[in-house]
Amino acid sequence: RLEGSLNASYYSNRVDEYARYFNPVTGYPVQASVQPERRKELEQESFNLFNGGVALVGDNADFGLTAPIRGHRYRLGMDQYLGEFNFTAVNADFRRYVWLGKGALAFRALHYGRYGQQGNDLFPLYVGSPWYMRGLNANAAVTTLDAAGRNINELIGSKLLISNLEFRIPFTGPEQLALIKSKFLFSDLNLFIDGGMAFSGFAQFAGPEYTLDKNGEILINEATGEPFVVNPGVQPIFTAGVSARVNVFGQLVVEPYLARPLIGGSSWSFGLNLLPGW
Repeated sequence: RLEGSLNASYYSNRVDEYARYFNPVTGYPVQASVQPERRKELEQESFNLFNGGVALVGDNADFGLTAPIRGHRYRLGMDQYLGEFNFTAVNADFRRYVWLGKGALAFRALHYGRYGQQGNDLFPLYVGSPWYMRGLNANAAVTTLDAAGRNINELIGSKLLISNLEFRIPFTGPEQLALIKSKFLFSDLNLFIDGGMAFSGFAQFAGPEYTLDKNGEILINEATGEPFVVNPGVQPIFTAGVSARVNVFGQLVVEPYLARPLIGGSSWSFGLNLLPGW
């Protein structure tokens, strides 16, 4: 099918300051709250944002207990944004599911990117979002990447390339599908490998860009001994792990998972998704 969309948004903000006073001797409040004061100097100007999009969508997939198990899905879309920000968002998403009798092999290839004059002006995308890749929780990812001589900036950008491979095993549910028969608990066990990369410009594929001194030499941070990086190069990262998806009465799919990045010095991390399988 062919889909189209139009959207208009208005963004504004307001800052109110509440003054609270305390007795310096007792520490108790003298006055719990007063009339708030509006702080206009802290407010940003309001703005409008408009977008229109079109997408070609295909879907003949058969849904299992918590995720598709047979068929394919795809979406090729483009959205044009105008107003405060002017850029084009491109989305190419292909998914294939192969049923193997007692389990399904699922594959996804995804690209999402912001292109154009102001494509890099918005808050960057993070390749470690659990919907894209599991095992890259932000706090743990910083430590893991630093230990491997890599940088968290490699995982953010205005464009993403994602690939996922997953083996889905119906665990509890109808006798025709699941290993364990159950009329109430529908669940899958999953083994997965996630991969992805993030970038803001194609020049990053040539390698990292460094800050140069007045002589054209790479400027070194004296505290760390490392060069100052302007833009990191593009490096893929992979994670692997196991998860269980549970269908909660057909209303919600809960996915606890254990995953770890496939780089030296990494460790297992726990996460939770509240989404059906892709």
